[in-house]
Amino acid sequence: MLNRTTILLVCAAGMSSSLVVKSMKDNLEPNENWVIDARSLNDLPNVAAKYDIILLAPQVGYDIKHIEEIVEPYETIKVLGIEPGDYASANGQAINQAVRNMLSGNVKTERRIETMSETKNSFMDKLQSFMEEHIVPVGMKISNQRHLAAIRDGLTILIPVAIIGGFACLLAVPPIPATITEATNPLYAFLLAWKAFAAANSAVLFVPYYLTIGIIALYVVVGVSYQLAKSYKMNALNNAVGALLVYLCVSGAFDVATASISVGMLGAGYMFSAIMVAILVVEVTRFFQEKNIVIKLPD
Repeated sequence: MLNRTTILLVCAAGMSSSLVVKSMKDNLEPNENWVIDARSLNDLPNVAAKYDIILLAPQVGYDIKHIEEIVEPYETIKVLGIEPGDYASANGQAINQAVRNMLSGNVKTERRIETMSETKNSFMDKLQSFMEEHIVPVGMKISNQRHLAAIRDGLTILIPVAIIGGFACLLAVPPIPATITEATNPLYAFLLAWKAFAAANSAVLFVPYYLTIGIIALYVVVGVSYQLAKSYKMNALNNAVGALLVYLCVSGAFDVATASISVGMLGAGYMFSAIMVAILVVEVTRFFQEKNIVIKLPD
């Protein structure tokens, strides 16, 4: 059985790391039993012990001292910085070769990220070094702030909802100029047929739009509260349901007289209030839990 080598690519929680990992896996030799994963810098303290080699993406080089402190207790872990050019182009073959050199002893394990920029002389290289040293750390701290990260992750999971609503709106409202009135060519014939179909079925075609983008504030309050509660290691589903209930109560969308809900008050224009409600509900719930002010029921 081949000896297994576990490798972790540490990045700034971007999408590019998955492309690099895929490229590395695609360029493995038949005799290489490597397990390659990608995690964000925030996850490193919890998972470092599982890996033999830690690969560092260029954008986390500013925090090299903290990374070295994390892996210091594990003497067998080797740390290797990925060359910026190889990372940017997802050059899995070059990265794999660097790992092979390390495993064979041709690369020092104490190599630091800073050495990568020592030979940079051009204006763009200096600008990149300045950004990595001064701007990226600030951006990372802002993006990793708990509430901002919850908003980011909560809105990210809404992408499928927005795509579905967008396609529904496109089908219901064809982008056809008013000047096209006759089917003088196959394209015009198709567009006019589409317009006629949309006009005849607009009520049905708009349903996905109204249930997605039309009430997107509801999805926002659920997504943000879920992610924030998850970051606190609280019951995410309970908090999401609670935040949804609170938002429906305070949004003004419910008309008591007619016992109906106004969809117009749950759209994109009310997303900010949805975010605020999501954060407040989770924080209030956390406060009560920390103070042990809870309702206790028998088993």
